[in-house]
Amino acid sequence: MFTEEYPEFVPCPIAEKLIDFMDCVLTSDSSDGHLKEFRVPEETRCKPDRKEICQHCEFHGR
Repeated sequence: MFTEEYPEFVPCPIAEKLIDFMDCVLTSDSSDGHLKEFRVPEETRCKPDRKEICQHCEFHGR
């Protein structure tokens, strides 16, 4: 069940649109080195500096 703390969709500064919360989690885990790059959704692999962008996002690590 989604709550205010864990919404279904979150704004992603990498994709520059709303993305599924679980895609956000995968991207966040990858940017911290906990997950292989190929597991990250294509829409959040589009920028070379995505790890830095992700780590500064308000949803990083939730």
